[in-house]
Amino acid sequence: MAQGFTQAAGVDYRKTFTPVAKFVSNHTVLALTTHNGWEVHQVDIKNAYLNAELTEVIYMKQRPGFELLWSKG
Repeated sequence: MAQGFTQAAGVDYRKTFTPVAKFVSNHTVLALTTHNGWEVHQVDIKNAYLNAELTEVIYMKQRPGFELLWSKG
């Protein structure tokens, strides 16, 4: 989330979680695809747009306390 550091616990959210698929869910989906003759495709979403070139202006700011540890040049 962009600028997630601006959220406050108990105000903007109450719980944190990471959605994780259980093995049983994966097994069921793969069984359905096999039974119906469907194709299965895998996509790595985490890094899909990591190095994409942006064509629009993006307005962001660093979180408080961020320290630049290295610089180009």
